[in-house]
Amino acid sequence: SGGIIKVSADSLMIDGALDSSGRSFTDGAGGSVNIDVNTLSGTGVIRANGGSYLEGSSNVAGSGGRIAVKYIEDEFTGAISAAGGLSASLSNSSLTPNASLTGGAGSIYLLQKDQEFGDLIIDNKDTFADFPFTTEAASRVREVGKVEISSIEQLESDKWLITISEDDR
Repeated sequence: SGGIIKVSADSLMIDGALDSSGRSFTDGAGGSVNIDVNTLSGTGVIRANGGSYLEGSSNVAGSGGRIAVKYIEDEFTGAISAAGGLSASLSNSSLTPNASLTGGAGSIYLLQKDQEFGDLIIDNKDTFADFPFTTEAASRVREVGKVEISSIEQLESDKWLITISEDDR
């Protein structure tokens, strides 16, 4: 897996990569990144992506990790990603994805310290943008807006019903 990165500082400038991603070809899950700063700046990237597996079609890719960023001033213009890794077979220079074995999206939590609530982002970075879905097993969550969850019900061992409040529909 990707390991743990924890940064507490007055200011942090990221112009390179702060990367806790899982290793590819090992089904490694993304790790965790926890940043607590007054000022975040830079043009780099913060990552906790799952490792991809591009060899055999029966290998599971790693899920995305967890990123939490708490700040007062946000001057960061770079990218933040906690996407799941891709599982695909490589044949004749062509990728054939296996949606049921691709890693699920991780989570990104952004909190401006003077706000009561932050933003939770779950984004698998269009892992299958170029491929049609052929299975129900892959997560199709693309984004979560600011909503209030009114109930969560487990339907089956791997299926959940999440209901948002009427005011947020």
